[in-house]
Amino acid sequence: MRFPHVLPRPLWLAYGLLALSLLAALLHSPYDITLTGSLWFSLFAWRLLPTRAFLSRWLVGALAFSSVILLRALHLVWMQLTIPGLSLFTAVFGMTLAAAAPLGAVALRQSRLSLLARPFALLAALLLFLPPLIFWGYYAFAHACFSTDTMQAILQTNPAEALQYVRDAVPPARVPLLLFLLAAFALLLVWYSRIAALPAPTLKRGGVSLSLLCGALLLALSSYNIYGIVAIGTARIFSA
Repeated sequence: MRFPHVLPRPLWLAYGLLALSLLAALLHSPYDITLTGSLWFSLFAWRLLPTRAFLSRWLVGALAFSSVILLRALHLVWMQLTIPGLSLFTAVFGMTLAAAAPLGAVALRQSRLSLLARPFALLAALLLFLPPLIFWGYYAFAHACFSTDTMQAILQTNPAEALQYVRDAVPPARVPLLLFLLAAFALLLVWYSRIAALPAPTLKRGGVSLSLLCGALLLALSSYNIYGIVAIGTARIFSA
């Protein structure tokens, strides 16, 4: 497999436009900074790993993680979505993680820690696909949005009540839908984690280290997203 070593002119133009937009974002809004930074990071990660496997996983992972934003249109009463930047941070987190995960998995495979490449990719796939599966699955069966109150109710429910709730929410007619969602989820995990075993160019440690450091910073900045508020609320319940 051949990989380009010369940056095409259109890509240089894209870098330039993103750099200008990042400069404008610094003067305008912190929300714009995270979005522009995520796009720039994704483009740079693709440059380091210019394969179809990377591009397809970035696209599928980012769309899957960000798909929960559509619940705002389906369920307008979800008041937590009125927090400024919450939907944008969800998209930023999804795009950043979807770009950092394949890059990190390939970097691990080419290092002395090659045994950790597949588990790392699998963990990243879980972070990308499990949260939207929970949110969409709960919405499909309960016709409500998954929230901190939902988690609190689950934690305060005894096993017998929880089992009865599952039986009521998932009647026999909906079992095929549940099985389909679980099968699709399993296939996504297997497909995404295979990035750690596919052919890839030799990565430069300096470029990968710098890009992953920037990716970690973007993930931290966008951690307070639609999924993050549920995780933070759940952590507060446990610590109370």
